[in-house]
Amino acid sequence: MHHLPDSKQILLADRLDEQAKNYLLAYDFTNQGGYVNVENISNIIAIDCEFVGIGEKGKGNALARVSIVNDNCEPIYDKYVKVNAEIKDYRTSVSGIKPEHLESGEQYNIVREEVCAIIHGRIIVGHDISSDLKVLNIKSIDFQYIRDTAYFPGFNKYKERGKRTSSLKDLMKKIFRIEIQDGSHDSVEDAASAMELYNKHKCEFEKRFLTSRYKPNILRSLKNFENSN
Repeated sequence: MHHLPDSKQILLADRLDEQAKNYLLAYDFTNQGGYVNVENISNIIAIDCEFVGIGEKGKGNALARVSIVNDNCEPIYDKYVKVNAEIKDYRTSVSGIKPEHLESGEQYNIVREEVCAIIHGRIIVGHDISSDLKVLNIKSIDFQYIRDTAYFPGFNKYKERGKRTSSLKDLMKKIFRIEIQDGSHDSVEDAASAMELYNKHKCEFEKRFLTSRYKPNILRSLKNFENSN
């Protein structure tokens, strides 16, 4: 079997030569528990993860699936992940994860390395993204690269009274009149939804990016993540 190039080279498509790209396009990534499209990586990406429950009463989170879409909401990465701890709760009704999904999953350390390669130097869109970064154990993300739809001030008017943020489901329904998460979640759909929200309000998003209302909320969210590890 041919050896694949280093995963960081694989996923940084703009740095690959044509021969490497052609080889990778012919490779069946489904054998490694998922899907990668190196041709369509963009400078702005959106990420979402699904978790299963581990630890006491299944209250701990373990990464089970990670999905990334490009700025056109097209999937560029979607992999299930092997969980090396005892799974107490698959949370199927919410996560959509079933035991058979993880049987062919990729090893966690490989998924983490690949995700780090994809997001390096790119703007990352997500909804309450600190939870995704936490389960991936990614701490070295500069604030300037994060666009979190959960903390965007322009969406405050959609919040329900007493809620800290609006859910992704509510934002999609109120802004686009689109129902998502009908039943269980799908991380590709959720990542694409976050990107749609960002794209629709991109100019306002970037204008408010460093305002006093947006920055402290994001920094507080990331700080809470760092302190929890």
